[in-house]
Amino acid sequence: MDRTAIRTRSGGAAGLRSGGQLGLATSASAAGSKPFVVGRFSVFDEWAEVASLEEGRFMERIARGAFAATIREDRAQLKVIYDHGQDPLLGRRPIASLDGLGEDEKGGWYFGRLFDTVGGRELAPLLEAGQLGSSFRFQTVRDHVDLRPARSEHNPLGLPQRTVLAARLIELGPTPFGVYRNATAGVSTGGDPPRSARPAMSRDEFLRKLAEPFDADTPARRAARERWRRKVFGPVAA
Repeated sequence: MDRTAIRTRSGGAAGLRSGGQLGLATSASAAGSKPFVVGRFSVFDEWAEVASLEEGRFMERIARGAFAATIREDRAQLKVIYDHGQDPLLGRRPIASLDGLGEDEKGGWYFGRLFDTVGGRELAPLLEAGQLGSSFRFQTVRDHVDLRPARSEHNPLGLPQRTVLAARLIELGPTPFGVYRNATAGVSTGGDPPRSARPAMSRDEFLRKLAEPFDADTPARRAARERWRRKVFGPVAA
């Protein structure tokens, strides 16, 4: 295992639904805003088998807190890209803005408005239908490797095991196939993000995560948080 190489880890089809037979284009237009992609790009402490011509075959998991530093230091450079830029139609062009990025006790999460481009329009119905998971490209900063672990339920073949303790994110976004089956991606045209895609936390906690750039408790910052909340979720029903 080359610990300095840039790697991709994707999440398989999430089985995600954004609610019934929602007509995405019509609903987005009616809401007066673009739909946004929302998902969990990584799940902590979930073992997955990696089989790669470049890296070999081994078991891998991501430790809690592995993305804390990169979210803080690299967020401005990160892009939301479909399938690591490998799609022949969409290439390496970003498909959405990165408006929210963080990690909680379950894993890493993100969301952003889909651009009104070929990529955004092509992917919106796939996201709505639950056909995509989430993916991330990263570089290992710190890890722990066990080359000869005992056989176990999650590793019946006794493959080498690696725990990623700290990683630097390169890019993230939806993907059709991948390694981590509980990484998710969905789409929302307003209101709350799809429940199965959003982080496992209350609405208020999620809104506080989104408001981290404005977290000073002043009247101006409180007004900024409220504008941000309304921009993302729309008015709160009485």
